[in-house]
Amino acid sequence: MGPVTIVLKGTKKVAVNPVNPVSKKKIAQIKLIHKAFAGALLWVLILGGCAAVQREKVPAEPIVPEAKWHLESYTAFVKENMLEIDAHYSTAYMPYEFIVDLDDGSTVIQNLIDTEPVGRINAMLGTDVISRYPYKVRRIYQYILKHYNYVLDPHRWQSVEETIKTRKGDCKSLSLLLMSHLADAGLDAYAGISNGHMWVVAYENNRWQVLDLDQNPARKKIYGIPGFYDDPLYKIYPDRSEKRKRIN
Repeated sequence: MGPVTIVLKGTKKVAVNPVNPVSKKKIAQIKLIHKAFAGALLWVLILGGCAAVQREKVPAEPIVPEAKWHLESYTAFVKENMLEIDAHYSTAYMPYEFIVDLDDGSTVIQNLIDTEPVGRINAMLGTDVISRYPYKVRRIYQYILKHYNYVLDPHRWQSVEETIKTRKGDCKSLSLLLMSHLADAGLDAYAGISNGHMWVVAYENNRWQVLDLDQNPARKKIYGIPGFYDDPLYKIYPDRSEKRKRIN
């Protein structure tokens, strides 16, 4: 008589020779081993899921959506997106690891705030740390508006050095350039990301000021929707990033 196949629930088929049958004790051990393995695998999946939530690397919305190329579609996107964010997120913030993909790898977004290439320009503008000239924020902001071209580039992140070299950038690139200037000048600021857009908020003259590098008249009307700049989904500081806490 050939071997008999015994099927244990949740295990592989075990061939048993009737001349030398597997004892009940052995079968119980096999079941215990499989149960322990299944339990360990479940915990790996659970913990991995928690880690993915805590270290969420995919932004909840595109920084520059394709809809931004078409004003009517972008307007609809913004209005719907603002309602969605307010419905699912509180106005409190928590630490967040915002990862961006570069041509040569990935990094956290605050690493793209680079003060080294802008130091000489700040000194020329009189907005370096030791300068006593007032209105540093406005001077830096106007300099970037005057000397850089705004372009739509929804998919690519570039370094501050590249932005300075090419003299052009989208909302991401020019906001990171502005943040680099402000950080080098010792000024308090953060970049807001929400509604498919990125801008800078800086503190000067005892108030926070919104500094938007996109001066397109049609898109500025969309940015003027009440609440557009309020409580952005992400806040990017020179040393950290934050995201609004999800409700429940």
